[in-house]
Amino acid sequence: MRQAGNSANEIATDLAKDLQNPIGDLISVPFRNNTDFNVGPHSGTQDILNVQPVIPIHISEDWNVITLTILPLVRSPSFQPGQSVPFGTAPISFSPFLSPKNFVDGWL
Repeated sequence: MRQAGNSANEIATDLAKDLQNPIGDLISVPFRNNTDFNVGPHSGTQDILNVQPVIPIHISEDWNVITLTILPLVRSPSFQPGQSVPFGTAPISFSPFLSPKNFVDGWL
């Protein structure tokens, strides 16, 4: 983990290692956007933005629960004759993962 007094390069290296660790002690909120063209009878554009927060929760000294939620925000062209652009959410996905806090015999 990062400590006071470290150089900027050491802090950047530690942060890069933490980001690559799938069971690291970091909250991250990545976004993924998908755009589809020629959707529906009017050849509109559909846009889906997935908000995907990853949150580690400490349940003991040895175990974490890591939660992954996927919230799709959808803007889709109308399939009706009128001109409207529906916006809303698609089904939300929630996945909890039980994980050891540290390496166990070299394995995560």
